[in-house]
Amino acid sequence: MNEDRRDSLPALLIIAPMMPFVLEALEREYQTFRLWEAPDQAAFLQLPGPAIRGVATNGGVGLDAVDLHEAARRDAPDHPPGRQTGP
Repeated sequence: MNEDRRDSLPALLIIAPMMPFVLEALEREYQTFRLWEAPDQAAFLQLPGPAIRGVATNGGVGLDAVDLHEAARRDAPDHPPGRQTGP
């Protein structure tokens, strides 16, 4: 992907490994940051920090590592645009 295009995409923090086709789809639409690959996760989070606009998890796995209050303060979506998570 063109680096200029990548930088213009919304930033997405990915908490844990996902199936390859899921990662590929996310990387087409977002500038992704893979938390599980970072040896020092706290330092890693300082890099994108305020730019993060969403968090991707595996159905709740890793969600306990997300500061949900801070995510809400930043208006980070909790589901894909146009989709609802409940009835």
